[in-house]
This record gives sequence, C-alpha cells and structure tokens, in this order.
Amino acid sequence: MSNVAVVLGERLARYGFGDGHPFGPDRHGVFVREFEARGLDKRVRVLEPRTASEEELRAFHSPAYLEFVRERSESGQGFLDAGDTPAFRGVYEAAACVVGATLSAVEAIMQGECRRAFVPIAGLHHAARERAAGFCVFNDCGVAIELLKRQGLKRVGYVDIDAHHAEGTKLNLPLPPGADDEVFAQVWPQVVAHLEKFSPEFIILQCGADSIEGDPITHLRFSPRVHGRAARELAALAERLGHGRVLALGGGGYHRENLARAWTAVVENLL
Repeated sequence: MSNVAVVLGERLARYGFGDGHPFGPDRHGVFVREFEARGLDKRVRVLEPRTASEEELRAFHSPAYLEFVRERSESGQGFLDAGDTPAFRGVYEAAACVVGATLSAVEAIMQGECRRAFVPIAGLHHAARERAAGFCVFNDCGVAIELLKRQGLKRVGYVDIDAHHAEGTKLNLPLPPGADDEVFAQVWPQVVAHLEKFSPEFIILQCGADSIEGDPITHLRFSPRVHGRAARELAALAERLGHGRVLALGGGGYHRENLARAWTAVVENLL
C-alpha cells in the first residue's frame, strides 16, 4: 500500500464561489485531470472526503459563528465577510466537507494507514474563530491542529508557502513582490532549521499555488519546483524526526494551470 493518500471527491469540489470568482468550484477538477494524466492516481491511496461534525468545527470556531454561516447557507444571500467571501446555498455543508477532508487525511496518517497525505481543496488559512476572510469559511488548518493537540500531540509544525500571510503563525519571512525561486532558496533553509529545532510531531504544509508566477491576484514569481522542494524536504525532515507525518493542503491559487502543476509536484515529492 502507498505511503501517500490523496483526498478527492465531488463533495469536495462543491467548495467554490461560482462563475467568475477566483476561487471557483472548477479548481478540484483541474487538479484531478492533471493528477490522473501523470498517473498519480495509480501510485497513491485515494480517500473520500467526509463532512466534519459541528462538534469538530467547534474545536476552532465559535458556536455563534457556526450559526451565522448556517443562516447564510440557508438563504444563499450576502457575504460571510466584508466582501471577499460570498454566501451560497449549501456553503455551510461545502465548507464542513473541506474540514472533513482534512480530518480524513489526519486520521489516515495518525492511524498508520499512510505516512503523508494531500488534500487539494483545503488549507483555508484565513478564516478566524468568529469570521470568514479571504475566500475561507472554516479554517480546516486550525481545526486539525486543535484536534491533534487533543489527541496528545504537543508540537505541530505549520508551514505556509501561499502568497498570503496566514493568521496565527509565528515565524514570518516576508518576501518582496516579484520574489522568485532564487529568493525562496535563500530563505527556505531558515524554515527547515526552525522546524528541526522545534521537532514537531506532525507537519502541515499549506502549499498555495498563488505564489507561482502568473497568478492573477498576487505578485510572486515562484515556479512549481518550489512547491515540490517544500514537500520533499518536509517529508525528509519528518522521516529524520522518526514519525514521517506530513499533511499537505492545497490552499490558494487562481491560475488553473499553475495550481495543477504545483499540486501534482507536491504529490510527486511526497511519494
């Protein structure tokens, strides 16, 4: 059995904000086509997503916020934040499925069914405990970390190479507009050294593809090689630490070819 699992399914594809929105529901299908074209579906274990329970969502989000999202989900009207994240009918269920997909991957890793996993429509790192932000309704990263802590883990490493600053992270290495692979190579060793010193028991990589050159709403110039390198070196670090546990989450990315290339590079380098 493969050491790597990937969570895919039509329910996961429902998380998106309609035609014309940068975070459209087509992103899942774009990744799956490239994933299958490279034969990766034959090399990994494919898992179905599930829907996170309200109790699981409450590990990170407040009951009042969950009720607010549920109300907007029923009406399909308005926004869930100041204007980036529109409501649609069923948004609560779609967002809960993103969290459930991430938790399915966490469970597979923690139960020894695989050592590493990837979830494409996930890594919704902007959502706060009581509000949506930046296309993110529920913060699957936060829910996963809280539940891992409840399982007894003391140190969870979270690494984010998405173009946008993530809420709640501690070591921030800001890069200038136009930063490319060479700039990444200069700062990345600091990340690995910081993690090695921290000695995490589980590593989460948010590998947003909006940091790649050509993304329509950001200004970085990475190539997909950056994403492959991050996945490869974090997998190697996890093996050196003795547990091998790495969960990669797709995050942002609004140029469709870029996200397909970046995310398949992540899967290839987790193998």
